[in-house]
Amino acid sequence: MALTKVKNSVTSFTQDGTGAVERGMEDKLREFVSVSDFAGTDTEALQAAFNHAKATGKAVYAPGSYTITETLEYDTTGMGFVQGLQLYGDGGETTEIINAIAAGGPTIQLTSGASVADFQYGGEISGIKFSESGSGANSHAIEYRGTWRQKFNNLHFDTLNGSGIKCVNSAADADSSAHVLIEHCYGINCSGPGYDSNGNTGGTSVHEVRYCQFNNCGGTDGNVVLDGTIHFKCLSNTITSNSGGAGTNIGYHIKGTTVTPQAVVIENGEIGNYLQKAVYIDKGIGITLGGFRIVKRTGENTLTKGIEVSDGNTVQNLTINPIVVSFDDATPAATLFDIGTSIGGNFVICAPRQNTFAGGNTYLSYAPTNTVNAYIEDQVGEVVRRKPLTRLRTTVASPGNLDSSFLTSEYHQFLITGAGSYTLTAPTVGVVDGQRWKVAIYNASGGAITVSFAASINVGAYTDPANLQIVSASYIYDSLSAKWRLDGDWSAPHTG
Repeated sequence: MALTKVKNSVTSFTQDGTGAVERGMEDKLREFVSVSDFAGTDTEALQAAFNHAKATGKAVYAPGSYTITETLEYDTTGMGFVQGLQLYGDGGETTEIINAIAAGGPTIQLTSGASVADFQYGGEISGIKFSESGSGANSHAIEYRGTWRQKFNNLHFDTLNGSGIKCVNSAADADSSAHVLIEHCYGINCSGPGYDSNGNTGGTSVHEVRYCQFNNCGGTDGNVVLDGTIHFKCLSNTITSNSGGAGTNIGYHIKGTTVTPQAVVIENGEIGNYLQKAVYIDKGIGITLGGFRIVKRTGENTLTKGIEVSDGNTVQNLTINPIVVSFDDATPAATLFDIGTSIGGNFVICAPRQNTFAGGNTYLSYAPTNTVNAYIEDQVGEVVRRKPLTRLRTTVASPGNLDSSFLTSEYHQFLITGAGSYTLTAPTVGVVDGQRWKVAIYNASGGAITVSFAASINVGAYTDPANLQIVSASYIYDSLSAKWRLDGDWSAPHTG
């Protein structure tokens, strides 16, 4: 590197202390690069330091505050396997890089080529605050592609018009990033997620987000978005929103725009405070949740869904291990587990530890009609019963079927909120001789309902419940006649 790019004309200096030796500036720059050693605007000095680091493989030290007007690039395209950017500040509240790019764009962009033999690896960015000053959209703090064994540590993202850290993958598997660690980062009031993985056509593999806190980031897309991720773990993070989020914020969002997420684990930590949904799963295979706490405090939360599995896509091999639940009130009413039609089978929901679960909230809402190997652990006092979906509650708003066709229901409660005529179906998928089934029908329609029965159900003495009345019955399946036989009779309509 030419000395003309150095801020001053010093060509040598002496370290303080016993045994100090005189060294030339070139010797110093071979060991460590300081942004203070480079002349020009903040953008020019930082970019020159990045370029020198890329050429020498040395780390960059960034003291102080900087305002940049163009994206800082660390592009190793065509260089093969090369050292990634090592950038260190004095801490997230001391070193700050302010994005003032007029048209928007990331503050730092880490890029390698599309070839499978073209990666940067072993980089680390640590101890820096990222903010912005009137920049445009997509102003992510860091955007990376084609980086391996990368670490992002002790970073602060404050009110960005983009994400804190965003992984992009634009050339299928050839430029995917892997073995990336995001830890001890803090993001607040960012338009984009605190962490955003965009798997695109190749997926994003072997990542971990741990010990981070994200508050009111990402809006309806989520504070942490795992899109097309494979072998991904989130550990001991705190995800919250604030009153400005107005209940539109999502905690973790697992989805598959192009690639189906696989082997995703979310463990420990806490989710709550003005979020709308704690965990939202749109698509995935092999997802494990557990060990975290979902909080819905009185007057501090607009949470309506604890863990939601959406309708329309496929989710398979889902395990929800024990979690801790504190639902202090029911304004608005929230559903702890909302399992939509996308469940394809092989899932387990373990009983949560409920510190508080205020009346008016719903434990489980369940919509699938074709699941197999599905189990729910239901906690009654200190006793945990593991049975095929021991208790289901389904709200039916308009006339039609009261659908009980799935194998896994033992006790199904129908809450009918629309007056009219209904038909009760029976479990049919994988039913075995002697299987038990209990059903309850609650009329909350404000009017009259009429219930007819599928041919496989022995009706017996049945009377439609009036408004705010409930009826129930127990059945046993007889495989010889292929019918559900009454075990006793239907209860008379009653309240409560």
